[in-house]
Amino acid sequence: MDRNLAGYYLTAFRKKRMTPQCAGVAELFWSDMDDRRKLEQITTFLRGATQLHDDTVAYLKRGIRGHYGGEGYVFGIDAEEEMHFWSELHDLFPEHAGLTFVAADAAYAVDEPRALVMFLDCFAREPEMVYQLEGAVVGSFLDSVELCLPYELALLKATVAEGDVEEIHECEKELMATYASDTQALYRIRAVTGHREE
Repeated sequence: MDRNLAGYYLTAFRKKRMTPQCAGVAELFWSDMDDRRKLEQITTFLRGATQLHDDTVAYLKRGIRGHYGGEGYVFGIDAEEEMHFWSELHDLFPEHAGLTFVAADAAYAVDEPRALVMFLDCFAREPEMVYQLEGAVVGSFLDSVELCLPYELALLKATVAEGDVEEIHECEKELMATYASDTQALYRIRAVTGHREE
């Protein structure tokens, strides 16, 4: 583990009061075990929890991924190992949207087929997280015959959640034009906006 980089990434947490769960994860994170062993122990530690706290996810995401690897990864693990770690946590806590997003992103990095579906599951729980997608993932959604509409509906749901009536109308109008010949798609679009055909 690159301790200097970890310290840089996790500076903000030193000023916050962590939940006992997050503090327990932090203790394992900074232990002298090798990186693979740390991930195993963190997973084991969390396996007994009834829920996953937001600060725990934030700590792990920031500590392991940093700025999505932009300045180097903290742990000496490869992308497949990281994917398996996040996937295992996701299997333990499938309801946590933030964790689902990170697990989906790690899965996408290794071309895991279920990655895009995992993203959509995240957006179903927290629509606004769709705005966090990177360009390559957006491109994959737009190139998918099967998943393009669900992605666009997720964007529409996020727009509706923000409450900007004019923006909602514009997004709906654009989608209605795009899918004008698809009755089922039009129904799904109206279901999101609450629009009812006259």
